[in-house]
Amino acid sequence: MPTLPQGDSLKNISTKELKGNWVNDIIERDHKLYIASYNRGLLIYDLQQQAVVRSFQQNSESLPIPSNRIRKVHIDRKGNIWLGNDTHGVYVIKHDPAEVVCYNTRNGLSNNNVRCINESPSGEIWIGTFDGLNILNPVTNRIQTYRYGTQGTLSHHSIYSILFDRMQTIWIGTYAGGISYYNPYGHLFDFYNPSSSLNKTLGILGPAIEHEGTLYIGAEGGGLITFDLEQQTFQQYILPHNPGESMQSVIKTVYYDKNRILCGTSIGEIYEFNLHNHHFSLIFQNNDRNPIYHISKSISGELVVGSTSPKEGLMFISDTPSLHVQTEFAIKGEGTFRFASVICVCEISNDVFLIGTKRKVYSFMTRSITPCFPTTTPTD
Repeated sequence: MPTLPQGDSLKNISTKELKGNWVNDIIERDHKLYIASYNRGLLIYDLQQQAVVRSFQQNSESLPIPSNRIRKVHIDRKGNIWLGNDTHGVYVIKHDPAEVVCYNTRNGLSNNNVRCINESPSGEIWIGTFDGLNILNPVTNRIQTYRYGTQGTLSHHSIYSILFDRMQTIWIGTYAGGISYYNPYGHLFDFYNPSSSLNKTLGILGPAIEHEGTLYIGAEGGGLITFDLEQQTFQQYILPHNPGESMQSVIKTVYYDKNRILCGTSIGEIYEFNLHNHHFSLIFQNNDRNPIYHISKSISGELVVGSTSPKEGLMFISDTPSLHVQTEFAIKGEGTFRFASVICVCEISNDVFLIGTKRKVYSFMTRSITPCFPTTTPTD
């Protein structure tokens, strides 16, 4: 059995500020982490000082915010910080002049439960909510809303994701109404419903990527949906489950890796979708079958996998020459450690990872990744 690497280090970021808290979102700008917490507001963590250098909360003396419950964080090209909340709408922390501006149903937002925030190439702020899409002009403060139910608008009321592709086309992922495509020339939506095209009821949960003119979309109980942007046609590829398990499996995350799409499911599996023959292959399944929420690849080449497992929350998987999985990590002077309930992972430099869990944010630094134990490839 391979030995644990020596010299690894694991640090719980800001124990005082985040102890027992839920981390909803993390972004990095200029060597600082912007951490959206469940009930401690926005925390700014300096990676060089290794400390929280500022926070924005309800009781802050300077620039207090309406609520400490932050779901999403976005920094626009001017450095303004946009915070999404599930009851108070959106508030933006501006630096010139220094002020907090709130947008909610009282001044034009369609709904106060914010699901996603993104910035268009032209500088408009797009806000997805439980009930409709909002396009905010930060110069005029004018909000244009799109709601479900009328011709040329959204296909469902609940907006989960917003994607601006490299051709500046805008794709809106909804909970159970497929995908809406925004035409910037006509200011209308074209509605694409894979459920109608494929004659099946499908739920689109949000994970989607674009590669060479094709969207790859994770579906609830429907496997992987592809949409050809030129031909405007859908195809469905079903995960090779037994009939009784097909509708139980939800694709939680998708990741493009060379000539394959990796799909993490709600029952702890990772499938490889071959882009040449369009076949699925099961390459991994965790022991307790907890949902997989994150797949990426490290700079050094290992797959980095996050799941809600209490004992296998973080996994480093190497598939050469054979499949090896590392779930246990050495802490200098403290033995070993296992992560629980990992939702997101970001590698900020070679072998330095930021790990977001349901309750804490970790900084994990290692000089080398060595599998702790081998495992065999599961069979279908």
